Amino acid sequence: MKLELCVENIQGAVEAQKNKFDSIEINSALHLGGLTPSMGLIKELSKLKDIEKNVMIRPRSGGFIYSEDEYKLMLSDLKEMNDLDIDGIVFGFLNEDLTIDMERTKEFVDLIHEAGKKAIFHRAIDNCLDYEETIKQLIDLHVDRILTSGQKEKAIEAKDMLARMQALYGDKIEIVVGAGVGPDNIIDLLDSTEVVYYHASARVKSLDMSSAINVDYSLGDFDYYGVDLEKIKALAELKKKLLENL
Repeated sequence: MKLELCVENIQGAVEAQKNKFDSIEINSALHLGGLTPSMGLIKELSKLKDIEKNVMIRPRSGGFIYSEDEYKLMLSDLKEMNDLDIDGIVFGFLNEDLTIDMERTKEFVDLIHEAGKKAIFHRAIDNCLDYEETIKQLIDLHVDRILTSGQKEKAIEAKDMLARMQALYGDKIEIVVGAGVGPDNIIDLLDSTEVVYYHASARVKSLDMSSAINVDYSLGDFDYYGVDLEKIKALAELKKKLLENL
């Protein structure tokens, strides 16, 4: 089993490193599905050792059909990140017909590989019309890794599809399973799909007493996502036990 923690702060990244996760995916705004993080956070986390560091490039919430101005901003972010001590870039581009934007994806992949980093296509793949054809296209474009929930809201709902994709294409592109992955279902996913890489967020709803006084900045019943230390430790313990039983 390999584990990735999706993080938006230093605490989450340090806990992932301490608990021997294989990688982190650095974001901001996880309540929006993850957006491009600040350059300050990226630079700080790039100092971490013994853990793979991947960074999200996503300029706004919503879907993945971007204007030319949005794409130029993403390219600018990419060029700056390519100069930093990180390992991979996470991104995704779709066309209005819900197919892969091949031209933009190829440009990103080429620039990422020129910088010696991994090209990781995120869950935009889960909103494509033809899932299997999309995977084939990403393989042809030399994308290194995809993050997917098998086109379901939660990965646990797509075990059969994920197992099929792993069997057909897992030797050609690295498949990482994410969305609702936790200590309660990761062994089931591992046994059912034979995918070995899992992406979890380990979020916990947290409060900040200054969020709703005269002006309300809360997110409903909570204010921001903190780090669920128990979930991180539980995932790490499951991985440790599996490795000990090999």
